[in-house]
Amino acid sequence: MTVYRNDMVDRVWVVPFGGGAARSLGESTRAALISPDGSKILVTGMKAGEGGLLRQTYDVISSAGGASLASLQLSEQAVNVAWSSDGASLTFRDRADPNWNLYRARLSGGKPEPVTRFNEGRCMLFEWSSDGSRLAVARRIGDDTNVWLTAPDGSKPVQVTRFQEQEILNLHWARDGKSVIANVGKRSSDAVLIRNFR
Repeated sequence: MTVYRNDMVDRVWVVPFGGGAARSLGESTRAALISPDGSKILVTGMKAGEGGLLRQTYDVISSAGGASLASLQLSEQAVNVAWSSDGASLTFRDRADPNWNLYRARLSGGKPEPVTRFNEGRCMLFEWSSDGSRLAVARRIGDDTNVWLTAPDGSKPVQVTRFQEQEILNLHWARDGKSVIANVGKRSSDAVLIRNFR
């Protein structure tokens, strides 16, 4: 078993539980995400791009170490990057898309392709079922956020909840793949004015 340690702002380490030296995943690495089968690690980092501006990088390496297996170019506004269930691609929300639709980037290369094609509201959260046969998507339309289920290619979307004026804060598939667990509520923030503070 391996634990992943982020002990600096810009470096992620692999620490073997069975003993041995910790292995750095490189300078300027910010996060690491293990593939569903545990054979690969998605390493995200920052690299200087055009005009000296920092750009997010996405590299896939073997869990055992070695050279990069794939480097992916995602949208500059890609968020919530996650492994697809088969470990052959990454899924992400693209905030450059007006509806924050989901896109897939295959490790084998090519331009990211759309998964969902919603033209109303925004996709807020998503999670693949463990067998990859369905995708759960939390979509906000107006003041309501609800769960939709789609086929793996984003087709056949079906709304499965009818929450009103609520927000879905977390979304997860149950282990048996027969239900989706949603944490639903409202976020709020209060401002407090403190006077005569000494």
